Amino acid sequence: WLGRLAGLSELPPVLNSVYLGCVMVALAAFFINAYIERHRDAVREWEVPVSRVLFVWGLVWWLGAGLMEMERVVPVRSQWVWALLFFAGSCAAMGVLCKRLDWRPARWAALLMPLLMLLVLLVMAFMSLFGRGVKHPFENYGWIAWLAAFAVHLWVLKMHDAQFPHPGAYAQGEKGDSTASLARGGWIEWWHAAGFWLLAIVASWEVGWQINHVVDGQRVWSLIAWALVPGVLIALFAARGSRMGWPVGVEQRGYLYLGALPVAVYLLLWIVFVNFRSNGDPSPLPYVPIINPLDIAQFGALLALAIWYARLQALALPRVSLPSSTTALTLLGLVLFIALNGVLLRTLHHYADVPFRLDRMLASTVVQASFSLFWSLLALAAMFFANKRALRALWFVGAALLAVVIAKLALVDLSNTGTVARIVSFIGVGIFCVVIGYFAPLPPAAKNKTLPVEAA
Repeated sequence: WLGRLAGLSELPPVLNSVYLGCVMVALAAFFINAYIERHRDAVREWEVPVSRVLFVWGLVWWLGAGLMEMERVVPVRSQWVWALLFFAGSCAAMGVLCKRLDWRPARWAALLMPLLMLLVLLVMAFMSLFGRGVKHPFENYGWIAWLAAFAVHLWVLKMHDAQFPHPGAYAQGEKGDSTASLARGGWIEWWHAAGFWLLAIVASWEVGWQINHVVDGQRVWSLIAWALVPGVLIALFAARGSRMGWPVGVEQRGYLYLGALPVAVYLLLWIVFVNFRSNGDPSPLPYVPIINPLDIAQFGALLALAIWYARLQALALPRVSLPSSTTALTLLGLVLFIALNGVLLRTLHHYADVPFRLDRMLASTVVQASFSLFWSLLALAAMFFANKRALRALWFVGAALLAVVIAKLALVDLSNTGTVARIVSFIGVGIFCVVIGYFAPLPPAAKNKTLPVEAA
């Protein structure tokens, strides 16, 4: 029947025997399941699981018939919009039936909204990748469909939370219903996290397209949104989440840990990726180091990560496991080092005409000399700060970086004999070593401290 529906283009929309026949099959399966669920005490034990299989069968017919009908009558460019609206309406209807009839399988069907949203998003990405007409999520009134989908998702979760309250929703001294808390299930936190991920993806795609459309620039303009939007979300939820009320204020672990932790890892990887892949060309604007779109986005993402980590540590939520402060600062410092070197390389690309290719840059005398001077400056800054704060571990990090610079001078820069860049790098590194020895010696062991998160 579903195969016949896809191939019958001459039938009127919806009001045709093939589609209505599929709907009748689905409704019959739903009715049988609802009847058996309501009279569970009067039926045989094996009939309950069979009726639930029948419910899944009916759901497949319902969704399949709707999608096939849309494929038959709706233009290709807007099919995903109608599919998302159809999914949202179906989940909302299941939520209403669950609430009115106390129909348990309907609740699980209503909770499928994030998976259906993900399916639509994957179809949109496929269509965009292969030039099938999808440019951004809000086109063809897609903003209505996405708002409806997220609204249904949150409404269903709210309805679920009303029946199975979050353990932290009770006032101090109240125990609540332990049975309800157990029935609620920890998996619901992952459903909140899934909504957070979908919001970050859809908003990043849309904001990136809008920025690029307004500026009419290069690829970097759409690229920065994929850091700005997730960064703003995790920083905002971390800083203000406890005062936002439901859902973020109640489901803090779901949003600030389960939801935000993968986003934090993604932001770190994004920073590393863009520094190897993008030359940061902000056309039609001129390139200015640090105050260009790419650098603002990556340093803003690092700031958002620091805010999120510090706030999550301060909240001390249950069942939250974070890396130690030392590990987190080491990781952030490594990514910051990569980002700063990316700024240097992009600056040399735009102002010294060095091709933005890794092999060409590593072979450039100007790049090698710049590395030597820049790394020495970073070592000086780290060792000077460590000396003032009596942080021996940080001082040794700076000393190790300076040792790398000296080794590079001997092994790499010496091969560029007779060049001005070689002479400048040798003189510059020598001056930095003298300054470090005079102003930033190794701090005494008695004053050794642990670098706090706030010092980052």
